[in-house]
Amino acid sequence: MQDEAKCHNDLDEQVKAIQASLPSSADQPGFELSYITRQLGQIANFTGNEKDYYDPDNSCLNMVLQRRTGIPITLGLLYMAVAQRLGLSLHGLNLPGHLMVGNSTEGVTNLLVDPFDGFKLLNLPQVEELFAQRYSSKLRLSAALVTNSALVMSTPTMLVRVLLNLKNIYTGLQQADKVLQITDYLRATRDFAEDVRDAGLCLFSMQRYTDSAEMLQQYLTQSPYAQDRPQVEAVLSRIYKLMQKPKS
Repeated sequence: MQDEAKCHNDLDEQVKAIQASLPSSADQPGFELSYITRQLGQIANFTGNEKDYYDPDNSCLNMVLQRRTGIPITLGLLYMAVAQRLGLSLHGLNLPGHLMVGNSTEGVTNLLVDPFDGFKLLNLPQVEELFAQRYSSKLRLSAALVTNSALVMSTPTMLVRVLLNLKNIYTGLQQADKVLQITDYLRATRDFAEDVRDAGLCLFSMQRYTDSAEMLQQYLTQSPYAQDRPQVEAVLSRIYKLMQKPKS
């Protein structure tokens, strides 16, 4: 809870700094965006962590706020959280290989934010040029595409993606306790049978056999025709043998 309160305080401090620099009046829609970019990218010096991209801390907003570095999705969530406090409506934009922040504010829907590059503000032709240069991709964007299409990501969707990033990282590091923790978070946010299975497999690797068997049985009940049923049943069979084995 202390980390959560500190995150809110840190975000509020960024908002206060922006509000202190805003002009008393402006007739340009979304003019606040340039002030958010200036505060986060130039004054607070939040940057993309290119040197250690897969550091788990890059996917934890409290650590992003503390270390002033992260990956596109957490930096994007940071920008969105600050913008929301200023009354702006932003969303994630899942462009091919490059997450950006889209804008639903009337009058400036053609303005996107690149969170990994200093929160740079780009119009649609500039984004198309960026993709052409960086990815040799012929990307064609429109206001409708960046505000109301399958590319648009809500905040809850982005948070699930952050959890999946962490899960993959901790799986690669073979930290079953961390994978289990993240999987429990996923189970709290969505109803996917695969999350139940993965929790059971984590518990098995942690030698918590009773809990593991319960989860794996639950998975098979939820997904009676799962393609991996034979493999899960094999793990269950092994668990039951281990549970029957007398302790030395």
